[in-house]
Amino acid sequence: MIGKLLGGTIGFVLLGPLGAIAGVALGDFFEEQNRRGHGRPQPTMEPKAHELEQQYFFVCTFTILGKLARADGRICEKEISQIEHLMDEVLELPPTERSFAIKLFRASKDDSKSYRVYAEQFFEIFRNRHEILENLLGQMVLLANADSYFHPEEKRLIENISTIFGFSPEHLRRAFAPFYSEADKIQRAYDILGVDPMTSKDEIKKTYRKLAMEHHPDRVVSRGLSPELIKTANKKFSEIQNAYDLVCKEKGIR
Repeated sequence: MIGKLLGGTIGFVLLGPLGAIAGVALGDFFEEQNRRGHGRPQPTMEPKAHELEQQYFFVCTFTILGKLARADGRICEKEISQIEHLMDEVLELPPTERSFAIKLFRASKDDSKSYRVYAEQFFEIFRNRHEILENLLGQMVLLANADSYFHPEEKRLIENISTIFGFSPEHLRRAFAPFYSEADKIQRAYDILGVDPMTSKDEIKKTYRKLAMEHHPDRVVSRGLSPELIKTANKKFSEIQNAYDLVCKEKGIR
């Protein structure tokens, strides 16, 4: 994903606040590599457009998550485990990229800039890539819930970034919906679909078809997303289907 970034092209292709924090983390990364006797790699060719997008996505993801982890004043072991899960199981990062992700995470939590400047730049880059914005929102919710409690400051940060990304309150509710208790599973299903118990059967069907088409695996693949984003999108599609099945049983929709 970021092989060219670690190969020296960041000198410096990434712009704005994200480029600045990437430079800090990259300097730390190369210093560590030198201590291990690896030396600094020679600059490679300038990345292509899709490679540059992947670099921005990578840098912003771990920068924002670092900010979020510190929102409640401390970073707990469960939050660290969630970051490790993201690196190892979701993104399946090789050792060098994993090391750089950790450098970004640490650099961002100690950085004085507001999370807003990073979120705003990310939105400027990906304003027309709804699935990428949604992916980052989902990762934020997962990290905030790592300790099974949404701290008010964590929730406020997520709500503010959701607003920057242009998401509606209903969309944000869907993002939090998977973490409802078992007793609230019906309401969770309604929120995942973005409807409520008073919505008509026809409107529920219409809403489901729209969501299913938007998140269908074939459509996601056709957008040329990276494998890790495709995996996340497929999980979202399954979640939508399961929610619709539950609502159908509740409402008697055939």
